[in-house]
Amino acid sequence: MHVALVAPETVHHREPPLHPARERFERVATLLAECGHRVTVLTTPWWEADLEAFETDGVTYRVVADAPGRGYRLRLPLALRRAAPDVVHVDAGFSAAVGPARYGARLARVPVVGEFYDLAFDADAVTGVDRLVAPAETVRTRLREAGATAADVSVVPDPVDLDLIEATPPATAHEDDIVFAGRLDSDGNLESLLLALAELRAFDWSATVVGDGPLRSEHRRQARELRIDDRVRFVGDLDRRERVGVYRAARAFVQTARRRVFAEELLWALASGCVGVVEYHADSGAHELVERRDRGLRTTDETELVDALRSLSEYERRDRDADFDEYDRAAVAARLEECYRAAGAEG
Repeated sequence: MHVALVAPETVHHREPPLHPARERFERVATLLAECGHRVTVLTTPWWEADLEAFETDGVTYRVVADAPGRGYRLRLPLALRRAAPDVVHVDAGFSAAVGPARYGARLARVPVVGEFYDLAFDADAVTGVDRLVAPAETVRTRLREAGATAADVSVVPDPVDLDLIEATPPATAHEDDIVFAGRLDSDGNLESLLLALAELRAFDWSATVVGDGPLRSEHRRQARELRIDDRVRFVGDLDRRERVGVYRAARAFVQTARRRVFAEELLWALASGCVGVVEYHADSGAHELVERRDRGLRTTDETELVDALRSLSEYERRDRDADFDEYDRAAVAARLEECYRAAGAEG
């Protein structure tokens, strides 16, 4: 199948930290290419060479205009017609591109699918596509409130690489740890976990904090003031393999972020055998990953979080959980393909 992805900007256009929706769209592109599909991203150039197209990791990035904006939107319909895809998949976070993408799809006589990876979106974009993709039920609910029908929304989560998990040995230095991973900012809400851990000073535990951000110094200071800094390690950003090693050795992963459309790090940790502890927030879909799971705990306040942490000793340690095999890359790619065919793609 030839998939045309529409995004005026990609992860290659900006320095980290990157918008989660742009990272998600890049994952879609590489996942489809990995599974043998032809993938063309219609975008603007980030490379310096005078090239109309640039290929990397099996994905072709093709220039529509020199920069995002009116010129990109005007040229997009004809660019889609020339590309002759089997389906158009547009990043609806760029709401102004949805209309031109729909027009281009009509010229090419193929369906258009909208990617909605946020809880805030343009309502007109919801009704401007043939099918919608959401990463979680939380987003699907918001889309339905904006006018979409449940039958028109495909929930396609982010994937994990089971081969990488199985090939990565547990990092013994983090054995039995309680792990937090995420950006250290106000949305990350690490302070909630630190306060809960401070209530358990009398118990034997250790914790690892993976990630960086503007509040790192403040969180380290909070740990000192709570007198738990000798048991909380701040290890900074780690690459994916290093993170998996930590998760496979740890006992539990705690998700306290106030806003996380799809809790990617939680999923990697769960697939790596961690018990999942999720503090519920209305603007987060993290709780969906632990609901109705034997090794999942959902909390709604500080007291419940403390109780959940206290109960972790009741769970056996694992370094792999086959219950999450449905999130493997091939399985998620198959869900994308099903979405495209439900929209009317025939390639």
